[in-house]
Formats: sequence, structure tokens, C-alpha cells
Amino acid sequence: MLSKLLGFREFLKVENIITKVINSDYVHVALDEKMKSHGFIMFSSKRQRIWAIASNIHIFIILDDKIQDSCSLLLRINIDDIDLQSIFFAKCGDYNKVHFYPNLEPILCSNFLFQTKEGIINSINNLIKLP
Repeated sequence: MLSKLLGFREFLKVENIITKVINSDYVHVALDEKMKSHGFIMFSSKRQRIWAIASNIHIFIILDDKIQDSCSLLLRINIDDIDLQSIFFAKCGDYNKVHFYPNLEPILCSNFLFQTKEGIINSINNLIKLP
């Protein structure tokens, strides 16, 4: 409510994030890519959330910034190419950095949501396995 009084929108719900991805160029309809109906928050601050959502082909890492009123793709990972055991996880104060690939920028992850590498790996595995 306070966000609206200050002129900011509320954070998007997972359904809205999924709809935005479906309506974007990120999903390959020609490959019969189908979005899953679940996701999870990797990072949360007063201003931003980072979501992980998935299709039958990709994992999408999405930034929801309510101050900038934007929703953008940070990373799209082919499920067949991801090696969860090789993810690098580094603690950095109030948040963690998750490196999915050595040459890419890390993705922020909240300490209070994921305190260990195993926690983020389990969440990604569960997301991939969902129908």
C-alpha cells in the first residue's frame, strides 16, 4: 500500500512474471517450449526481486524492479547444459553470489532465502522436475 502512495508498483507475482516471459521473445514456441507454473525468489530487497522460473527447455532468471517499473531477463540457461554441481556459490555479507557459468556475471541470492549452495541447487532441481 505504501508503495502505491509513493508512486511505486507492488512486486509482480510469479504468475505475472511467467506471463511476461511467455509474451516475450525469450520462449521458443517453434520448439514447443512450455512454461511451468511455478518459480521461486532467489533475491529480495525493498526495491528488487530476482526470480527463477522454468520451461521444459530453459531456466529463466528474471529481475523485477518495482522502482524502475521494469521486468528483465538476467539469464536464460538451457536445462540440458546446466551442471548444478559446478555452480560457484560465494557469501558476500547480506547476500550471496551464484555463478552458473564461469564467464558470466553472478546472480544475487538473499542470505535469508538461501544460506548454502545445496539450498539453491535443491530449489533449481525441484523447479526443473515440476510438470
